[in-house]
Amino acid sequence: MIDNLSKRFENQLTSIIEKTNNRLTNNLGLDYLDQQWDAINAYDEEFLDNVNRNFGINEVANAYKDAIADAASNPAQQQRLTKLMNDQLKILKEKDKLTEYDVERAKTLLDIEKQRM
Repeated sequence: MIDNLSKRFENQLTSIIEKTNNRLTNNLGLDYLDQQWDAINAYDEEFLDNVNRNFGINEVANAYKDAIADAASNPAQQQRLTKLMNDQLKILKEKDKLTEYDVERAKTLLDIEKQRM
């Protein structure tokens, strides 16, 4: 008798949980919503927030300024580096969704240009 009542209670509780789950998730289930939430967070993590965005842009600008200062004895090199810096900073500042890849790309272009000199 107690086993029978226990099973009935368990079945009713399971039914209530399933109905609530279906109503809250439009019959998609909590597992599906959890997957969607993880996907949204993963997508968001690809992009830099405002603080990291500004930090990345400043980091690139400082790297270019250091290279320009190092090329003080060669005005033509300074001019090429200044143009490259302005171009890269414009690209970074105009991007709606800046990534770490974008920042690293700008630094890599600087490294390539320094190797050419």
